[in-house]
Amino acid sequence: MFITWLVKNDLISKQSRKEDVSEIELVKKNEMTGAQIYRRNWDGVLSSKELSDEADAFAREYLNIHNDIYTAVDFTNLLAADLPTIYHVEDSIDNYHKIEPIITKRYQDWMSRNKSNS
Repeated sequence: MFITWLVKNDLISKQSRKEDVSEIELVKKNEMTGAQIYRRNWDGVLSSKELSDEADAFAREYLNIHNDIYTAVDFTNLLAADLPTIYHVEDSIDNYHKIEPIITKRYQDWMSRNKSNS
Protein backbone atom coordinates (compact mmCIF):
# COMPACT_ATOMS: atom_id res chain seq x y z
CA MET A 1 0.00 0.00 0.00
CA PHE A 2 3.04 2.20 0.44
CA ILE A 3 3.78 1.74 -3.27
CA THR A 4 0.22 2.78 -4.12
CA TRP A 5 0.70 5.89 -1.99
CA LEU A 6 3.99 6.70 -3.77
CA VAL A 7 2.37 6.33 -7.19
CA LYS A 8 -0.71 8.37 -6.31
CA ASN A 9 1.50 11.14 -4.90
CA ASP A 10 3.78 11.25 -7.97
CA LEU A 11 6.84 10.22 -5.97
CA ILE A 12 8.08 7.70 -8.52
CA SER A 13 11.30 8.31 -10.44
CA LYS A 14 11.26 9.78 -13.93
CA GLN A 15 12.61 6.48 -15.24
CA SER A 16 9.81 4.47 -13.64
CA ARG A 17 7.19 6.97 -14.80
CA LYS A 18 8.47 6.49 -18.34
CA GLU A 19 8.89 2.69 -18.21
CA ASP A 20 5.76 1.92 -16.21
CA VAL A 21 3.40 4.59 -17.53
CA SER A 22 0.43 2.31 -18.27
CA GLU A 23 0.66 0.48 -14.93
CA ILE A 24 1.04 3.77 -13.05
CA GLU A 25 -2.17 5.01 -14.66
CA LEU A 26 -3.93 1.79 -13.62
CA VAL A 27 -2.80 2.30 -10.02
CA LYS A 28 -4.01 5.90 -10.09
CA LYS A 29 -7.40 4.70 -11.36
CA ASN A 30 -7.57 1.99 -8.65
CA GLU A 31 -7.50 -0.71 -11.33
CA MET A 32 -4.16 -2.10 -10.16
CA THR A 33 -2.51 -2.08 -6.74
CA GLY A 34 0.94 -0.91 -5.78
CA ALA A 35 1.76 -4.50 -4.78
CA GLN A 36 0.99 -5.62 -8.31
CA ILE A 37 3.29 -3.05 -9.93
CA TYR A 38 5.91 -3.93 -7.31
CA ARG A 39 5.81 -7.62 -8.25
CA ARG A 40 5.28 -7.31 -12.03
CA ASN A 41 7.42 -4.34 -12.95
CA TRP A 42 9.98 -4.03 -10.17
CA ASP A 43 10.63 -7.75 -9.55
CA GLY A 44 9.52 -7.40 -5.94
CA VAL A 45 12.28 -4.92 -5.12
CA LEU A 46 11.80 -1.34 -4.03
CA SER A 47 15.04 0.48 -4.72
CA SER A 48 16.20 4.04 -5.24
CA LYS A 49 15.81 3.70 -9.01
CA GLU A 50 12.02 3.46 -8.69
CA LEU A 51 11.68 6.49 -6.43
CA SER A 52 12.17 10.22 -6.71
CA ASP A 53 15.04 11.52 -4.59
CA GLU A 54 12.56 12.92 -2.07
CA ALA A 55 10.60 9.66 -1.86
CA ASP A 56 13.82 7.70 -1.49
CA ALA A 57 14.89 9.82 1.49
CA PHE A 58 11.45 9.51 3.10
CA ALA A 59 11.29 5.74 2.49
CA ARG A 60 14.76 5.25 4.00
CA GLU A 61 13.48 6.71 7.26
CA TYR A 62 9.90 5.40 7.22
CA LEU A 63 10.82 1.86 6.15
CA ASN A 64 14.13 1.72 8.04
CA ILE A 65 14.93 -1.90 8.81
CA HIS A 66 15.98 -1.02 12.36
CA ASN A 67 12.98 1.21 13.08
CA ASP A 68 10.30 0.30 10.51
CA ILE A 69 7.48 2.66 11.43
CA TYR A 70 5.36 1.69 8.41
CA THR A 71 5.19 -2.07 9.01
CA ALA A 72 5.79 -2.31 12.74
CA VAL A 73 3.46 0.51 13.75
CA ASP A 74 1.15 1.93 11.09
CA PHE A 75 0.36 -1.12 8.94
CA THR A 76 0.23 -3.59 11.83
CA ASN A 77 -1.85 -1.46 14.20
CA LEU A 78 -4.32 -0.25 11.60
CA LEU A 79 -4.75 -3.17 9.21
CA ALA A 80 -3.44 -6.32 10.86
CA ALA A 81 -4.42 -5.89 14.52
CA ASP A 82 -7.13 -8.57 14.40
CA LEU A 83 -5.39 -10.87 11.91
CA PRO A 84 -2.93 -13.73 12.51
CA THR A 85 -0.12 -11.93 10.64
CA ILE A 86 0.45 -8.89 8.44
CA TYR A 87 0.42 -11.26 5.47
CA HIS A 88 -3.30 -11.81 6.00
CA VAL A 89 -4.10 -8.15 5.20
CA GLU A 90 -6.05 -7.95 1.95
CA ASP A 91 -4.37 -5.95 -0.82
CA SER A 92 -7.40 -3.78 -1.49
CA ILE A 93 -8.29 -0.19 -2.25
CA ASP A 94 -10.41 -0.12 0.93
CA ASN A 95 -7.36 -0.94 3.05
CA TYR A 96 -5.32 1.59 1.09
CA HIS A 97 -7.88 4.28 1.95
CA LYS A 98 -7.56 3.37 5.63
CA ILE A 99 -3.78 3.73 5.73
CA GLU A 100 -3.34 6.56 3.21
CA PRO A 101 -4.02 9.39 5.71
CA ILE A 102 -1.47 7.94 8.13
CA ILE A 103 1.26 7.70 5.47
CA THR A 104 0.43 11.22 4.33
CA LYS A 105 0.71 12.54 7.89
CA ARG A 106 4.06 10.75 8.39
CA TYR A 107 5.28 12.28 5.11
CA GLN A 108 4.13 15.77 6.10
CA ASP A 109 5.85 15.42 9.48
CA TRP A 110 9.01 14.19 7.74
CA MET A 111 8.89 17.15 5.33
CA SER A 112 8.49 19.60 8.23
CA ARG A 113 11.47 18.12 10.08
CA ASN A 114 13.63 18.18 6.99
CA LYS A 115 12.74 21.75 6.04
CA SER A 116 13.57 22.96 9.53
CA ASN A 117 16.92 21.11 9.41
CA SER A 118 17.91 22.69 6.09
